[in-house]
Amino acid sequence: PGSVGVVSGQGCSAPRALEPVGMRVIHDYQGVSIRLTDERLAHILEHPEMEGLAGAIEETLGHPEKVVESLSDPEARLYYRF
Repeated sequence: PGSVGVVSGQGCSAPRALEPVGMRVIHDYQGVSIRLTDERLAHILEHPEMEGLAGAIEETLGHPEKVVESLSDPEARLYYRF
């Protein structure tokens, strides 16, 4: 039903609801540490397609179906699950 996209780079963290904690560190499928701030989480969840999918963020980072380099920021990776 749709896809979940997560951007890592400047601050993006088992499916469960994510609760505000200031900042959390999540490890992606390669063990890379990704910082997810409350501000970034709120921004992600503002997107209508992300409604009710906060718990999918960690799953997407840990088990992406596709990872691509951002065209606008070569330091950022885009993680997707469909």
